[in-house]
Amino acid sequence: MITLIAFFAVSFFASFYQALTGFGLGLVGIPLALLFLDKFTVVMTFAVIGVIINGYMMKKIDKPINWRIVTPLSIGGLIGAPFGIWLLIITPVNIVKIVAGTSVILFIFLIIFQKIKLHANKLLSGITGFFSGLLNTSIGTPGPPVVILLAGAGEEKNKMRKIIMTYFFWVNLISLPIFYFSGELTWEKVSLGIYAVPFILLGGYVGNRLSHKLPQKVYKILAIITVTAAGLSIIYSGLTS
Repeated sequence: MITLIAFFAVSFFASFYQALTGFGLGLVGIPLALLFLDKFTVVMTFAVIGVIINGYMMKKIDKPINWRIVTPLSIGGLIGAPFGIWLLIITPVNIVKIVAGTSVILFIFLIIFQKIKLHANKLLSGITGFFSGLLNTSIGTPGPPVVILLAGAGEEKNKMRKIIMTYFFWVNLISLPIFYFSGELTWEKVSLGIYAVPFILLGGYVGNRLSHKLPQKVYKILAIITVTAAGLSIIYSGLTS
């Protein structure tokens, strides 16, 4: 019972942050959930939560979907997802985390110091989707590559949120059958996400309301801080696991 209550609290807070910024579900929720659940349960369950919260937010954000970016992101994510499971099975997860976290920090610093200017064209969006899908099924953190692309391209706050959460909806939805055929997805893991639906939707509602009060400049700073924290957290996890 205590584990279930803790999971509901984590689901609420992670969904709140996801709705507020458009990303961060894995960054906020996964480290906390790993305190009382095993790695595979956490990754599978947060794929379910991702479908729920991102599907909900796709309806709540009053912006058109930019399919020019979302489509290649989703195709890339579909291609990258099986490679993530393959890495999870054959490669020590700490190696994947250290390499991924270091890459995230490098790109963030290049953006901060304006050493690179990213353009969200079809090719770069597809490549970004591939690495995001790979990270989603290997370490449960698909957000950093996508946030780096859109922040580096200077996308407006609500357009960025809509793109990210539309993409996350599809990549999480695609991940579920992949997890099922890999033998890792069970009813017990799915049911955790289903039981948490009221807390997921409540967190999404509160986060979305507060997001309207965030100025564009503050949002971009929050995005950079969040992704930097994600990179450092992934590296630390890799070094200590």
